[in-house]
Amino acid sequence: MFFVLQCSFALAYSSDNIVIAQILGAAVVLAYAVLQKQFTFVSTTVATAITPLLIVACLSESPARLLLASKNFKIKSLIAV
Repeated sequence: MFFVLQCSFALAYSSDNIVIAQILGAAVVLAYAVLQKQFTFVSTTVATAITPLLIVACLSESPARLLLASKNFKIKSLIAV
C-alpha cells in the first residue's frame, strides 16, 4: 500500500511539467520550472531554519511529554518491523 502511495505521489508531483507542456507549450515549462525551483529553495530554507525553534519550543513546554512521545515512537517503530 505504501509503495502504491509513493508511486502515485511521484507521478502526481512530476506530471505538472507534462501537463503544462501539452497545454501551453515547452517555453512556458522552462519559466514554470525556474520559479518552482526558487519557491522550493525558499520554503526549504525557512523550514530548515524553523525546525530547531520548534524543537526548543516543545522542550520548553514539557520535556516529559517529548520524552514520552519519543519512547512511543521507538515502540511503534519496533512493532512495525
